[in-house]
Amino acid sequence: MELSVQLTPSAARSLHAGRGAPGTAARDPDLDFLAQRLRPVHPGATEPALQVFFTLSTGGAEEAQRLAEQLRRNPHVEAAYVKPSDEPPELPKPM
Repeated sequence: MELSVQLTPSAARSLHAGRGAPGTAARDPDLDFLAQRLRPVHPGATEPALQVFFTLSTGGAEEAQRLAEQLRRNPHVEAAYVKPSDEPPELPKPM
C-alpha cells in the first residue's frame, strides 16, 4: 500500500535540503522519523507548492491506516492518507 503525505512547507524544505546528510534532522525526532521513511513525489523540485508532497510504501491496509494516523499526529505533517488503488474494483461475474 502507498501513503500520500503532505508536509508543512518548512519541513519539506528541510527534507529536500538535508536528504542523505547524516544528522541533519537528528535534533528533531519528529522530522528525523519523516526523513528516514518518506520519498519526495517531485525529487529536485524547487517550486514550494510541489516540494510538500511525499510518499511512503507500507504493508497491508491495516498497517497503512495505522501509519497514516501516526503521521497525522506528527507536527510536521499537514495531511496523510492511504492512496486508493490504481486498479478499478473487480466487477461481479455475470451469472
